[in-house]
Amino acid sequence: MVFINGEKTDMLRCFYLSSDNCRQASNLYNNRYTNRRHPHYRTFLNLHVSLATFGSFEKPKNIRFRNAGNNEEEELNSLAHFRAFPTTSTREATRELNIWRHKIRKTGDSICLLFYGPTSQSFIAMVFLINITLIFGMILILKEFK
Repeated sequence: MVFINGEKTDMLRCFYLSSDNCRQASNLYNNRYTNRRHPHYRTFLNLHVSLATFGSFEKPKNIRFRNAGNNEEEELNSLAHFRAFPTTSTREATRELNIWRHKIRKTGDSICLLFYGPTSQSFIAMVFLINITLIFGMILILKEFK
């Protein structure tokens, strides 16, 4: 249900008067404001949590992550990780490196990583060098089999 801000402040007042007890707050609100709609008892706790977390009654529509941009340390760590463990999944790598999982992509069989957002020149150069190294490595392996 959608409540106006006046109703929400009254709900919070009842929540705080009942020592942060949701069910008691619901009963108190129902007894005080008989002519209003009666919210679910969890609504009181949800209002308190959203006010404490976001500073408003409603959650902001666009929440930015802490790691919205790239930094060189993340790039170097992820490249080193995939160099050491080329068969690691991207989810496992992001868990170990503490990076948002949508920032890393693995392309094909190579260890080239694509970061979202602006990337540094050193990262682009490293990806190029890694791919060139892989290509020359494959050429050398193919020459050995001939």
